[in-house]
Amino acid sequence: MSDARNRVVWVGKEIPNDLRDVAGILGLSVEAIQNLQSFRANAADLLAVLVSGAGEDETKALGRLLRLAREVHAIDYGVLLGVVSPDAPAAYRLQSELQEKTGHKIVALGASRDEFARILRWPEAAPPANPQLILPSLRHDYEEEQRDASEVDTILLQRAFSDFTEIALKLQPGNFSPESKVWRVEAHSSRVPCQPFVAKAGRREDLQAEFETYRAFVRDAIPFPFRAPVLEGRFVKGASRAVLVSAFVSRSLRLDDYLATATSPELVMVSLFDGALGAWRRSAERQQISLGRFYVKQQEALASSGASPEEMARKSLLPDPKRLRPAFERARKHDASLPSPAALWDHLAGLSETEQPFCLVHGDLNIRNVFVRWNTIDTILIDFSHSGVQESLARDPAKLETSIALTAKDSQKNLLSKDILERLYRPPLLPLWDFTEQDGRTDAIRQIRRQAGGEGVTNDAYGLLIACHLLRFACEPLAAQRDSAKMNERRALTYRLACGILKTP
Repeated sequence: MSDARNRVVWVGKEIPNDLRDVAGILGLSVEAIQNLQSFRANAADLLAVLVSGAGEDETKALGRLLRLAREVHAIDYGVLLGVVSPDAPAAYRLQSELQEKTGHKIVALGASRDEFARILRWPEAAPPANPQLILPSLRHDYEEEQRDASEVDTILLQRAFSDFTEIALKLQPGNFSPESKVWRVEAHSSRVPCQPFVAKAGRREDLQAEFETYRAFVRDAIPFPFRAPVLEGRFVKGASRAVLVSAFVSRSLRLDDYLATATSPELVMVSLFDGALGAWRRSAERQQISLGRFYVKQQEALASSGASPEEMARKSLLPDPKRLRPAFERARKHDASLPSPAALWDHLAGLSETEQPFCLVHGDLNIRNVFVRWNTIDTILIDFSHSGVQESLARDPAKLETSIALTAKDSQKNLLSKDILERLYRPPLLPLWDFTEQDGRTDAIRQIRRQAGGEGVTNDAYGLLIACHLLRFACEPLAAQRDSAKMNERRALTYRLACGILKTP
């Protein structure tokens, strides 16, 4: 608990004696208010706001809670918001009503000494917002329907960077989730110069999961030089959104920029899989499993759970088959014998079980999440939001390969041609045949396949994971800005290539 947060506000008529006693023991001050008209939650010393739900206050409690949650943004400012009643069921009823109306979870407690003692030792009270922090308006980074999120994220940034006097923000490209934003942050202070940061704002539950994944699977498993460290003291959570801060990867090139000019990227690929991901991959365990059925069941389970399209895209390797229909229809104009998405799913689900190596995976190992340090072969990983799960040893190399093949551009800003893609994805994929083109991207792909084969990934498993990633690329985009006639043709091509690799009957 921050030493500065030592004030409790009671919203109601009379402060309970038990609350006064507990606050005195804990070194807290308590004050009572009944009018919220001019109340502000951004005071640095404010620890908690407790709303009375007893007696005459009960009829006013829900309205007060709604104002504190929606308009005053008490939870977003890091303040504990609770409702109190000697009748505990009444307090829980008000808690449920507020959550139903706003989605915000507050605490409900009975008006007893033990309850006050439990809640006022709250460990998540720091840091408070710095309302004097100078930062640019976020409104231009959000769509019109996201204006509420921009207001909340401004508050969260004032908390995450409360020890600075000014921050400058630059929205980073490549983040296609409509619910999250990623900025490069230049922070300024009259006292301490510092390196840039990266701040990611998004849904509270998503960033909480990413933070816990980092602590459980990344912090002690991936050596420090190979990852951008999350700055745990700057992780702040509001009612429904959060901000997660990490160090900016400086003095480095993003992998796609590196490959555009690289003449020999093989050692960088070795550094990535042996160094950054080595601890995970060396701990692989073998399982008797049908990989095709595994990924079909993963997709079907998420679909039946009612997951949103965005959640499906984050958590399922295979896309919703309905989103493959446009690519299938276009691809069928070139080859009328191509199987439908439903037939592909049936084929994958029917594949027999084999022994497969499984390990912890990064889960989103694309060219935007890998950096190469200047004048070295060392790689740095970022964005572990998809990590912490056991999947096929082929998952990460196949994802990185298709990311390079389909989205990396050369120094002239050209993607790999249709002819090269057709030769790259003509089965069998392992071992890679003599590919004569001298290009940083195809050289990197060659080494990725060598790496996968050397680790014990079979040709069938690698081909299946490549096909899954091709199908993922082929699906109809969630973000309209990714849609174009040229991209539609490329999606049709990847659908056709996936079918050729899977060799469906």
